[in-house]
Amino acid sequence: YDSCTTPATKGCGDNEAFVVDGDHFVSALPGNLCITENSDDTLSVATCDPTRPDSQHFALVNGSLKDKSGMCLTASKPAPSPSTSAIIMGRPLAGDLTAAAEAGSATEPGFAVMFVNNDKAAMEAQCNQQCLVSLGLDSARTYAVRDVLGRVHWGTVSPTNFSLHVRLPAGGASAVFRLTEASVLV
Repeated sequence: YDSCTTPATKGCGDNEAFVVDGDHFVSALPGNLCITENSDDTLSVATCDPTRPDSQHFALVNGSLKDKSGMCLTASKPAPSPSTSAIIMGRPLAGDLTAAAEAGSATEPGFAVMFVNNDKAAMEAQCNQQCLVSLGLDSARTYAVRDVLGRVHWGTVSPTNFSLHVRLPAGGASAVFRLTEASVLV
């Protein structure tokens, strides 16, 4: 391809060759330029600077080029890291007469809350008062909590203890709960 040879020791054609020098990549073109990781996690080319070891030094790990924090090299800005490894989501539900007859759940509208552990270790996940209120629950009321997957009554969420927490195993484990006002249970 356009007279370039591999491995290249200098730039040729429209390509800019980089020479691996230890654990950083130096351009074969004039100017002593290195691949550099910027503060916004994007990559660029800047003058090689031995005082910037974290932004100009990379490692080959399991076939991927990674920076000192373990992020893969990419030319685009990565998505922001989640603030926690727990994902908690929920929504209001309409009444369900069939489920009430079969599983003893409420015939009135309720709320579904799902927890997912996206971490490599087991963890405690919590949907606190702010979390539950953001789903539409009224913190002045008491709600019965049912473990949907386990098909068991889990307890209650009340004005004195208005939060829901669960211990989740590692690696994508989940728990799903249905919350209904305690006064409308069948």
